[in-house]
Amino acid sequence: TLLSYVEPGDVEASSLWSDYLVTDDPDMRMPPASVTAQEQLTGMELATLKLWIEEGGMWNAVSAEPVITEAVESLSMPERIWRFQGLLHPATTHFPIALLTVSAGFVLLSFLRPDTCEPVAFHCLWIGTLGAIVASAAGWSYAVHEGYGASATFDLQNSAIDRHRWLGIAVAVLGAIMIPVAMYVRRTEDFGMRFMWLVGSLLLLGAVGMVGFQGGELTYGEGHYEQEFVKYFPEAFATPDVADAESEEANDVEASEDDAAETKSDEAEVTKVEELSESPVEDSTVVELPAESTDAIPSDQPPSDDLKSETAESDSDSTTEDSEEPANPSVKL
Repeated sequence: TLLSYVEPGDVEASSLWSDYLVTDDPDMRMPPASVTAQEQLTGMELATLKLWIEEGGMWNAVSAEPVITEAVESLSMPERIWRFQGLLHPATTHFPIALLTVSAGFVLLSFLRPDTCEPVAFHCLWIGTLGAIVASAAGWSYAVHEGYGASATFDLQNSAIDRHRWLGIAVAVLGAIMIPVAMYVRRTEDFGMRFMWLVGSLLLLGAVGMVGFQGGELTYGEGHYEQEFVKYFPEAFATPDVADAESEEANDVEASEDDAAETKSDEAEVTKVEELSESPVEDSTVVELPAESTDAIPSDQPPSDDLKSETAESDSDSTTEDSEEPANPSVKL
C-alpha cells in the first residue's frame, strides 16, 4: 500500500518522497518521464505531499468508487501470460538465494566427506540455478508492472534497476556454467576441478546475496538498513566532537547540581546561626570557691607579708610551749 512507503513525520526517511518523487534516477522517478507534461506533478502538489508526510501521513478516507482495472482485451494471450508470471518474481527469488547458499556450503564440506556432501551440493546447484533463471525472467515482467519500464538499458552506475537486473542474469549464467563443472567432478573426483567448483560456488554466493540486497532496496528504499541502524543505535555514529560536547554538558550539569547542593547547605547553616542568635541567653551562676590553705600555694610563689607574720607567731607559740615542759630525761613516755 501507499502508506508502507511513508514514514510519518519524517520526509527524508519516507521512500515515497526520497526514492520516487524527488530522486535523480529517471527509472525510479514517479510519474515517469514518459507521461505528458500535464500528468507530471506540479511544485504545489509536491509541497502538499511533503506537508502531508510531515504532519503524520494520515489517510482515513476510504473511497467507495470501484477500482478501475486496465483494459487487457487488446493484449494477446502470450503477452497476458508474460505479464502475469511477472507477479511470481518476489516469491521465486527465495529459491536461488537459499539453494545456492546451501550448495556453496556443501561444496566446501565435500573436501572432507565427498560421498555424502557432494550430491547435496550438486542438486542444490542445479535446482537453485533453475530458480535463478525463472526469477530473472519474471523480474523483467515485474519491472514493467512496478513502473520501471521494459526498455533494456545498461546504466549500472546510475540505475538501481539495471544493476539488479543484470546481476540477476549473471547469477543465472554462472550457475548454468557451474553445472557441467560439478558433473565432471562427480564423475572423475578431480581435485583441481573440485577447487574450481568451490570458487564458482563462492562467487555465486556473493552475487546472489548482492542481488537479494538490491531487491530489498528497490522495495523498501535505498539505505533502509542504515536508516534503521542509525535509528536504534545512534551512539555508534556519534562523532568525537559531539561526544565531547555531550560529556562537557553532562559535567556542567553535575557541577551545577553540586553548586546548588552547597548553596543549600550554606543557607541551612546561616539559618541555624540566626536562630541561635535570636534565642534568649540565661544568666550564668557564679560559684564561690573556698579559700585555699597555704599548703596549696605553689612553692615558686613568694608568700605575702600577712602570711609571713602569721607564720612567725605560730613559731613563737611553739617555742614557748616547749620551754614550759620539765626536762626529765629519766621519764619515758
